[in-house]
Amino acid sequence: MQRCAVALLTACHVATGVRKRRKVSSDAANKGSMPLDKALFMATHNSYEKKPMGIIQSFDFGVRQVELDIYIKDFSRHKQYCIGHFWCGEATQVGELGNPNTTYLNAWLEQIADWSRSHRDHSPISLLIDMKSDLASGGKTYAEAGFPNLQETFQGIFGDLMYWANEKPGGYWPSVNQLRGRIMVVLSGNRNSRIFYQEDKGRNPRVAVNDAGLVVETHTNQGGRSIYYWTGKMSGDTVSWFRKGKFDAGKDTWPVLLNDNTVVEVHKSENLDNLFFRVGRLDQASMEISWAPSVKYDSGKSPAIRLLPNGQLQERHISEWTGKVWTRNGTLDVARRIITWTDSKQVNLAAFDPVAISPSGSRRVEAKAQSDLLFYRTGSSGTFKKIAYEQMFFIDWQPGCDGTSENYPPLNQGSWIGVSRRCDGVKRMEGVATRVWQYNKDDQRNGKEFGSYPATDEPDAAYKSWVSSKSYGIIY
Repeated sequence: MQRCAVALLTACHVATGVRKRRKVSSDAANKGSMPLDKALFMATHNSYEKKPMGIIQSFDFGVRQVELDIYIKDFSRHKQYCIGHFWCGEATQVGELGNPNTTYLNAWLEQIADWSRSHRDHSPISLLIDMKSDLASGGKTYAEAGFPNLQETFQGIFGDLMYWANEKPGGYWPSVNQLRGRIMVVLSGNRNSRIFYQEDKGRNPRVAVNDAGLVVETHTNQGGRSIYYWTGKMSGDTVSWFRKGKFDAGKDTWPVLLNDNTVVEVHKSENLDNLFFRVGRLDQASMEISWAPSVKYDSGKSPAIRLLPNGQLQERHISEWTGKVWTRNGTLDVARRIITWTDSKQVNLAAFDPVAISPSGSRRVEAKAQSDLLFYRTGSSGTFKKIAYEQMFFIDWQPGCDGTSENYPPLNQGSWIGVSRRCDGVKRMEGVATRVWQYNKDDQRNGKEFGSYPATDEPDAAYKSWVSSKSYGIIY
């Protein structure tokens, strides 16, 4: 199975050959002309659990939404996410009815991808991933099962089968036929993860860029005691952000990025007025930074650093006693990841401009925090954009029975809604697909709202007949 480096996610696709269309009935063609959110699909709830059919069998039956619950337990050992209900492996129908003989995610995804490639004209599949673990808190890195790893897992297995969230037009859904042969992944479950997949929060962000357009951003967390980084790549007026992580305790962080991808960062202690530097290496393939230990070099406040035209580094900071600016130059030993500094001296200069300019002057990036949300822009004017992962996944908003839960951005701005069958009045919105979980035959008989995806635990012939009887029911 071909895998794509995370830095190439937006451009790399698994080659699957020319898609051959099969003939469909005129009835199916007419139903397929409607927008996805107006159609009705068969769906299963907790699809990995004991069901009358396995996941692949359910696709053959016409089901077009399945759900997998995932945990990150033992990720460092297995390097995969684990499937289960109340815990890893719990209630998973492993090795039965065609399901994989493992509780780990990749084999299940590979089955889904193989089926899709063998049935190229299927109506769109939505795969709901219920995150039972928090994939965001603490700035979880790739190695810690954070979102960069989840995205690389899905991109590597699904490739160009995936319909990315950032492909979808704003405000409406394409038609079912336009999405044939595609797979959409929807993140549900852990609320913190659903929020921080779409945005990030922090204070005093600073950014660095080199002539190749590689970008490093650093910031202090909302608590003011830890510092985090993002890495990205410029393309036109946009930065694609790939990796994130916590890399030290401290505050008032400031990075610089050299053309050889060496990263130098300075920051203040979270408690005292001690100043530290760190040297790292940005790997262009993985977009991950490997950091050397932090080293104390002075005392003061608000440290900043810049690369000089002669290749030296210049640091400036404010004295904790006088409020005056002090500066010193440094010579970087890249191999040993250390800096030899000159003595510091007081100067009649301002602190550095936080706008980042690449060594040749060809690139420009700046960052800001607004209401603790992190933003960036590449030009001297224009709109600031959120610092966030490339939006591969759709996000499930769960407004509750009264429609008011989670009624705040970014959760209430998505294209999916998930509600329980226990709700008497399901919230419906124009341009938003609705999933009703644990929908059953009594709900059908009683005429309860079923949304776009009535996710059942009983995918049988009666359920299929009910969906297909609707003028907007899709079963191909």
